Amino acid sequence: GIVMGELTEPLAASFGYTGQGVLINDLDPSGPAGTAGLREGDIITKIDGVPVGEMGELRNTISQRRPQSEVVLSVWRVGGEQKVRVRLGTLPGDTPRAAAPRASTKKNSTKLGVRLEEVPEAVRKRYGLNQGEGVLISDVVADSIAARAGLLPGDVLLRVSGTDVASQKTARRLLEQGLTGEAGVRVRLRRGPFGRFAVLQGDPS
Repeated sequence: GIVMGELTEPLAASFGYTGQGVLINDLDPSGPAGTAGLREGDIITKIDGVPVGEMGELRNTISQRRPQSEVVLSVWRVGGEQKVRVRLGTLPGDTPRAAAPRASTKKNSTKLGVRLEEVPEAVRKRYGLNQGEGVLISDVVADSIAARAGLLPGDVLLRVSGTDVASQKTARRLLEQGLTGEAGVRVRLRRGPFGRFAVLQGDPS
């Protein structure tokens, strides 16, 4: 019941974690992981005491367990490790994914290389977002800071460094402030049916 994400060094550092593991990008609140108390942003470090190095290891280990069996996951959350007992469910069918939009090649005067707009009502309804929740990334310049972080046109920017964003001005200010540090700035995005994390890092000078 989780959407896994690659734990890059910048992402790990943004959570205050050093080491290997698997990032929970998103999860079904009513699924086994959500019911057990796992959260988006948790980093799974061990299964039944055995270290987990990457997504493939986690997927293979879980797939070898029987439905309704229990596993104990060690997770990194808010600066410390916790143990969560999860009762496994059955594997659902794959969720169809839309083709990702291509990044723009247009020149853009902004440092970030993104154009932000208010979230259209149709997108808001499709994602179940409240009025004033998030801003739409309508354009991404190729080889910009945003493009290198994996942002795409059509993404909805929800949070910057843990702060909810409700306007273009606030989002841009938080992004530019975060880029002043060496570690960069972590953002929370909505893409299709799922959420994900990314880290934007400025050009070294």
